[in-house]
Amino acid sequence: MRKTLFLIAGVLFCAFGLNAQIFYKVSGNGLEKPSYLFGTHHLAPLSVLTENEKAMKAFKDVAAVVTEIDMTQDQLTLQSAMVPYMLAPQDSTLSKVLRPEDLAKADSVFQSLTGLPIATVDPYRPMLAATNISMMVMMKNMPEFIQNEQLDTYICGQGAASGKKALAFETAAQQAEIMFASIPVSEQAKSLMELVNDPQKAIETSKKINEAYFAHDLQKLLAISLDEDENPEFMKKLLDERNADWLRQLPEMMKDQDVFVGVGALHLAGEQGLVEGLRRLGYTVESAE
Repeated sequence: MRKTLFLIAGVLFCAFGLNAQIFYKVSGNGLEKPSYLFGTHHLAPLSVLTENEKAMKAFKDVAAVVTEIDMTQDQLTLQSAMVPYMLAPQDSTLSKVLRPEDLAKADSVFQSLTGLPIATVDPYRPMLAATNISMMVMMKNMPEFIQNEQLDTYICGQGAASGKKALAFETAAQQAEIMFASIPVSEQAKSLMELVNDPQKAIETSKKINEAYFAHDLQKLLAISLDEDENPEFMKKLLDERNADWLRQLPEMMKDQDVFVGVGALHLAGEQGLVEGLRRLGYTVESAE
């Protein structure tokens, strides 16, 4: 489950093989113009898109952009929508679900990384503390991958700024419910302490995920995620169920206009991913690399 933090919180290009791509064209099945799928990653630089001539041409030409949530909203609005799902039940705050010795150790690690006592996130579910720790660990150990602006934010913001329609698959509240409220607090607490006790393993996992993404190897990326995650029900909610919902929305979006879809790369991979899902719906989906 710990590895999931790096999917939530997800550069040199290798040679593109038959199954190594993060950029696809969607055509056929009555579409007047092709639409596009672009797999993003929270540690990828903007150059993954901006220095890809074919992807940038498609991005500039389409009428609309689609991202997971509407990133054109101000941060206060987004945070306000997410906070209710991040808050823990009163009997399940950090100080109540962690043993005193575990809380002390978590506090020591949290303070060393953030400069703040872990009491500042005590009212919230353990996932928030774990996400903060994992991001700070990456910033300390992998500073070359920390970006000022993420791909999803760029796609949504630049799309809207250039006059394109900005569409989203879900609200910030819907995403926060999945990320923070769909896993039992006890499991989140266990994941937090695994991270606190062995941050090096989290770093190694994140590096493997990066390598797979920068090689454009979606199948390897998916395999790493499934192999190292201990909560298949959460992965089902995070990927399969959301993919199914997005596949119900995409046909209508693409029918009305050509779109550039920028979502986490894992959502494109596998039998339940958007690529295979659109093919089952009758569309032609092929590499646009």
